[in-house]
Parts: sequence; C-alpha cells; structure tokens
Amino acid sequence: MRPGQMIFIDVTDVINPHWELAEELRDRVLEAAEFIPCDGLGTTDDGGFSPFCDDQSDTRDTPFAKIKPRVEGTKLAEAVLLSRTASR
Repeated sequence: MRPGQMIFIDVTDVINPHWELAEELRDRVLEAAEFIPCDGLGTTDDGGFSPFCDDQSDTRDTPFAKIKPRVEGTKLAEAVLLSRTASR
C-alpha cells in the first residue's frame, strides 16, 4: 500500500438474497482493519448493481436497501476502532 492510497473492501453482496446485518458488516470491517491501516480503509458494495440493469429477477430495491446496513456497519466499526485508539 502506497502512502495516501485507499483500499475499499466489498462487504455486501447485493445479489445474494441474504440481508447482512450491520453487525456482520462491522465484523468484516474490523477483520480487514487487522491488515489494512484504518486511514486507508473504506467499504463498498460488491459492484453487483450492474446486473439489475439487465436482469429483472429481483427488484432494484434489494441492492439499494442493502446500502443502509453497510453504512451502519461501517460506522459501528469506526466507533470500535476509535475506542481502541483512545484506550492506548
């Protein structure tokens, strides 16, 4: 990783019908933070939005609704990581 570089990890699977909980996504971020410096770590969806342009097997509501837990899970992970930093 170069200085100033960001690494975004895919924490949600927008095509999978399983709805990830914010706590599951938090745990994925915390695991990644063991290997990636926090100031260079970001989260994203798996890029699976594009099939919804062609595939009508599911509504667009599913992938967009999965964004909310990703944001919430990332915030939960941030709180844990900040508390770890503060306690050092």
